[in-house]
Amino acid sequence: MDRTERGGAGIGAAFVVSGLLVAGCSGPAAGPVALPAGFPAQQVPVVGEIRKAETIEVGHAMWRVTVEGRDTVAAARALLAAGLVPVAPGVPLDAGRIGAVYRGHGFTVGISSNDGDVTYVVSPTPGA
Repeated sequence: MDRTERGGAGIGAAFVVSGLLVAGCSGPAAGPVALPAGFPAQQVPVVGEIRKAETIEVGHAMWRVTVEGRDTVAAARALLAAGLVPVAPGVPLDAGRIGAVYRGHGFTVGISSNDGDVTYVVSPTPGA
């Protein structure tokens, strides 16, 4: 019986210590992030609080920006208001939940929603 009590206390202490380590190392929640240098913010509006932004080099610069929230309708409306048009005709405003592509001002923009975030992938349109 004595052996079980000591083992239980040891395990309980390990959980407490591991919990403190996680709490101490995790730090505050991540705040908003700035758009990457060169991102065409005037031509491609981004709606929401930016959580992640990066430039990807694939022979030319392209950008991936993730914002908090699932509001692909607001994202689509902002892109339309900025003069971008859907690549496929008749795309509903909520198509970004699955994935939608827009073009205009020399850029191609894909939007999609996943795990509570909206991701924009922006690339210069070849030949535009």
